[in-house]
Formats: sequence, C-alpha cells, structure tokens
Amino acid sequence: NERTNERTNEREANATMPVLSDPRFKEQDLQNELDSMTPRELELLQRDKLGTNHPITETPEMLHDALEQLDEELQNIPEKEAYELAEIMCPDYVRSPDFRLMFLRATCFDAKLAAEKLVKYWVRKVALFGPDRAFRKLTIRDLDEEDQVALNKGGVRALPRDEAGRGVFFSCRSLWDTRRSSSNSMVRLSWLAIHTIIEDVEAQKNGQVAVSINTIPTHQIASMENKFCRIVWRDVKEVLPVRMVYVHFFMGSDIIRTLLKEIVLYIVGTREMRARASFHHGTVENFFQTLEEFGINPENLPSPCTLEEGVNDFDYQAWLEEQRRIQDIDED
Repeated sequence: NERTNERTNEREANATMPVLSDPRFKEQDLQNELDSMTPRELELLQRDKLGTNHPITETPEMLHDALEQLDEELQNIPEKEAYELAEIMCPDYVRSPDFRLMFLRATCFDAKLAAEKLVKYWVRKVALFGPDRAFRKLTIRDLDEEDQVALNKGGVRALPRDEAGRGVFFSCRSLWDTRRSSSNSMVRLSWLAIHTIIEDVEAQKNGQVAVSINTIPTHQIASMENKFCRIVWRDVKEVLPVRMVYVHFFMGSDIIRTLLKEIVLYIVGTREMRARASFHHGTVENFFQTLEEFGINPENLPSPCTLEEGVNDFDYQAWLEEQRRIQDIDED
C-alpha cells in the first residue's frame, strides 16, 4: 500500500534525520534585513503586524479588468497541462470569477503572478490529491482515512477571522499523531484548512495570519514536522491563493525558541515573510493573551489546557460536525 509505505519511510527517516542539522537563517542576517528596510516598508510591516492595513478598494470595473488581464496572462503561459485538464474536468469551477479572484487578491491583483500561481496550483493539487479528487472544490470528503484521523485530532485547522477581518490558520504540534499520519497527510489537511479560510471573501481581501504552537521537547521534534513545514510554506509562497501577512510561532521554552528560530526563518523563505514572523515562549495561556494585542481574540482560540495536554476541545468537534453537515447538503 502506497500510503503505508509513505508512513513507514517517514518513521525511518525520523529516527535518522536530526532536525537541528537543517539549514538556518541567522538572526544577525534577519536584523540586517530589518535595518535595510525603508520607512515605508517598516510602516507596512507594523500595519500588517497589528492588522491596521486597509484592503485594496474594489469596484466592478476594476474586478472586470483584472479578470481580463488574468485571462491574457494565462494564455501567455505555454505549458499548463494540469490547468487545461482542469478546464475540461471542472470548467464551471475553474472559470468562475470567484475562484479566479482568490488568486488575484492573494497577489494584490498582479495578474501575471496570479496566473503563474493558478497554473502551479493545479499541478500541485493533482500531485497531492490525485486526479480522482483534484478536479473539484476541496471538501472534507476529499480526505482519505489517514487524513480523517489527523482531521479529528484538530492539529491543523481554520479559526474564525481576527478583529481585522483576516483569516486565521492554526497549527498545534501536540495534537499531531505522527505515528498514524504522514507529512503529506498533514499537508492535505493544511490545504483543507486554508481553503476553508479563503472561501470567506473578507479573509481574501484582508489577508491571513498563522498561529503555530510547538510545546514538545526538542529531542522529540522529528524530521516529519520539519518536512511538513517546508512543504506547507512552499505551497503558501508559490501555489495557494493566500496572502499570509503575519505569523506567530509559539515554542514553549526559550531554549526551544532559540534552537528552532533560525531553522523556521530559513523555512519561511522570503525577506518580507521573515520580517512578519514573531517568536514567543512562556505559557500557552499568556501567549493567547499576547495575541489579543495583534487583533486575535483569545475566545476564538482552543483551550490552552487542552493544547498542553494534547487533547482536543469540544468546540472543535462541534465545528467539525457542522462542516460535515453543510458539505453533505452542498453535495446533495
């Protein structure tokens, strides 16, 4: 079984690949990047941090022109086999303005960049979900049995919008089941969470923030988590119709934060995103209170005690059942 072999290979890798040997981006290099930013860049950085940036003003005429420009840019891309197959398999979905506007908003209406992302999106989606599940709107039904196990744990999920109207992507390492879920399974779950977020037009317009929690001891951090982070961040940067404007990493103790910060800075990959990453330590409860300063309501976050114990919370299970019910209605 391909999925069984995938999990077995990862477990063997986890035992032989120390995460701390991975490439890093030095803190001094980060400081140099921050020092080189213009006053305008620093102002935008602060707005993204606090959620005070205003979305681009959209008018019907502007959206019409942007969609036409996107069509032109798509025509200029010579090799787009997966995209062309998607146009055949699910034409209404692929050509719908709602779907295409997700990519335009994610790239601040850069039609060329949006077209490139859209073409890569279909290549990646086919590789990740297979041709039987790729050519339709992504739902819970598109997760296989292994993915469903990870889904029920709640280690990766969408949260309600923050005070600035931004979508919130949430990940908690203590809720991962690395014995039963491969990194690809967690990536598929991340795609589902991200698609849940970007179905909300307001979250498309205002961008997204991520909250990532890791409270496990450093010696338990296996290569699977690192592989998962690398893949998800690559997809966020190159493939998915998202505009991640800020990320909060919580790493428990100051020792874990110190050991992992430079690795994470390397993984997020771009100057703009490294500047938009904050690293926290202490208790989960205090971390959640800190997030309120950034416009994220602690009441919308899972219970700190359940996360520290690696136990799911009731509200998530209720939300999950509601999502399944809604999607069953949509399917019918």
